[in-house]
Amino acid sequence: MNAYEGLILPETIERAIANRELSLAFQVQNHLPTNSLFGVEVLTRWQTPERGRVDTAQLIRVLEKSSLSLVQRFHEWLLQEAFSYISVWQEIGIKLPVYINFSSRYLQCKDSLHYILYLIQEYQVDPHYLGVELTETAPVTDRAEIFFVLHHLSLLGIKIVLDDFCTAYCSLEYLCDLPVDIIKLDKTFVHGLVDHSPERRAAITTIVHSLIHMAHSLGITVLAEGVETVEQLKTVINLGCDAYQGYLLSPPVPAPVARIMLSDATKKSGSQELSLLSV
Repeated sequence: MNAYEGLILPETIERAIANRELSLAFQVQNHLPTNSLFGVEVLTRWQTPERGRVDTAQLIRVLEKSSLSLVQRFHEWLLQEAFSYISVWQEIGIKLPVYINFSSRYLQCKDSLHYILYLIQEYQVDPHYLGVELTETAPVTDRAEIFFVLHHLSLLGIKIVLDDFCTAYCSLEYLCDLPVDIIKLDKTFVHGLVDHSPERRAAITTIVHSLIHMAHSLGITVLAEGVETVEQLKTVINLGCDAYQGYLLSPPVPAPVARIMLSDATKKSGSQELSLLSV
């Protein structure tokens, strides 16, 4: 936990939304077999003098314990901001999946489905280029509701992503009950593949290899998060990961920078290929 996380109160998030102190950053992802853009993750940023930078994960952890009205207000702000960028990008020919992080509490409410459907119509966004990233830092209390919402989003063509797979409350059971398209291999696994003792590396390698094999047998894509070194990248490639993101490829960047990066990549033979690190 961040040293300041305990000081983040729901009312401070309310004020941050009202005062437009929150912003979005975008981190690109690479498809390993083709060395081309795979997608873009939307990340929330809140820079404060008292707490330093507050990121998406910290906000969601606080929201999981907050009132439902605040959860809804935050996600409505997030969705409106994200859709405003996505619609412009699609108009200028940037068409690749944009993955938005959601608290499981928001997705347990059918109003979330209605609001997403409304924004798709309002902004004329192609749902096939949208992804819902489930970040679960607290147990789901109403599985029937969240499964209902995610199944309906999937029917629209929206991709379903499980974040921090097997490190929080997202479990193997989800793979049986949800229309999962992608699981994200948490950076603790990625770093553990190369950064620990030989015995621990061997154990983590066995776990990750099994997760990737299981996902592929179910038709699920595996994306490695937090890749920061060439050694980590080579390792996840050798283990069979399909895609990756992390500072080795690009840090999260503001929307204007993301637009330039994506526009330049799209212009290169229409393949959305980046000048990526060769390994």
